[in-house]
Amino acid sequence: ADCSQLLQKGIQLISQATVQDGRGEYREALRLYSLGLEAFMSVLRMEKNPRIKQTIAGKISEYMNRAEELKSLLTLSDPDTLSLPSTPSDVPTHTAAPAATASPLAASSVSRQPPSQHQPQPQQPASPFAFPSPPSNLPSAAMYQSTPPTPSSPYNAATSPYTTAPSPYNPAFHHPAAPSSSFGGGAPPQPTTYPLTIQLTEGQVGWDYERLLGPYIAGSREIAIYDKNIHHVHQIYNLIRVCELCVRSKCVTRIVLHLSTDNELQQQEVEAALSSIRSSLVEHKVELWSQFASDIQTNEVVCSSGYRIQLQHGLDIFLPPKGKFVVGFCDVTLRPVRESTVVVING
Repeated sequence: ADCSQLLQKGIQLISQATVQDGRGEYREALRLYSLGLEAFMSVLRMEKNPRIKQTIAGKISEYMNRAEELKSLLTLSDPDTLSLPSTPSDVPTHTAAPAATASPLAASSVSRQPPSQHQPQPQQPASPFAFPSPPSNLPSAAMYQSTPPTPSSPYNAATSPYTTAPSPYNPAFHHPAAPSSSFGGGAPPQPTTYPLTIQLTEGQVGWDYERLLGPYIAGSREIAIYDKNIHHVHQIYNLIRVCELCVRSKCVTRIVLHLSTDNELQQQEVEAALSSIRSSLVEHKVELWSQFASDIQTNEVVCSSGYRIQLQHGLDIFLPPKGKFVVGFCDVTLRPVRESTVVVING
């Protein structure tokens, strides 16, 4: 039963991957292919039926080929593209799944006899064990390569904007309501009473974690992050930004994470990312501890300075960017935020 459930979960992940693949969301598709392949490989180790093992091995090879194509394409723009699981030694390597042999997992329970030569091949039923087929098309690799634009007119040093001295850096323009100190905005705002409520308006720009959390992290030796929403790659990037904020604070020496995930495969992916983050933080003399729990009630950041910052959506406060190569992808102060409420409690 466990093997069957894991196989069904793998097929669901691959089905989601093929949908994202068909939409051109190749990075998300690669992530889902990787999770689905890990599930299939676990099934392959547990399954005893040789026919079923042969079918799964062929599908692993087919999906692995597609995932490798996407990885090669995405690596042109991002060398740190998600790595794929290692293929077991008993999985055959081929470029297409065999078409002559029907999957024993997708066979109809009604029709047991092979069709006549003059009859059309019956369509596979929509069962939980019907393996999806990945798309075969890919965009031109040139779209993902960083090449300088061809100038529309000959270069003229006298008129080129690149010969003009840049305007002086204006922190008030770069960072709305810019802090007066070098980190975190100096002392936290002192309202008459706490809690202090900060309302983020949908589509508003100018926010980042230094502006939102910096004043309360300043002076803390340890922070604890309770977050139910760190599951996907962009949410892990948000966590890295907060870790970088802690490094810049020059005071935080320990970060404790309390996270929850939807399933074991998702937890394994997050744990792999946390391992890399933990290693990089050690170089800056900051410890990272983590644990997974299912009873997290509130998304919040708790600082040893005495402040608690409750975040409606956890660290996931930003709307997704409209693409990888757009303003706001790297500098989140130029990225719109989600409608959410932040409550700061003192003591």
